[in-house]
Amino acid sequence: MGGGKHSFFYADKENHDSIQQVMPVVERKGDILSIKLPGIADGEKYGKEYAEIVLKGLKENSDVKGVMIDLRSNNGGNMVPMITAISPLLPDGDIL
Repeated sequence: MGGGKHSFFYADKENHDSIQQVMPVVERKGDILSIKLPGIADGEKYGKEYAEIVLKGLKENSDVKGVMIDLRSNNGGNMVPMITAISPLLPDGDIL
């Protein structure tokens, strides 16, 4: 069995289904956009909503002078929704 902060153990399906996904929070503070980007374990269930929250925030605040991405509560998980969410901030080309 694995270990560390990237491993999870669920005793049964009921426990897994009861876990609440924390969604990103986008807040404008003057000319800076703050994006709290938590980890996401179930990308299939929550990935689209997760990414759309951030993409909408970026689009609605395209006139900001800077963007701060807060990863303090990010414990990892499925990176696809996370990368999709911040894709407008990344250069074209391969990132991995």
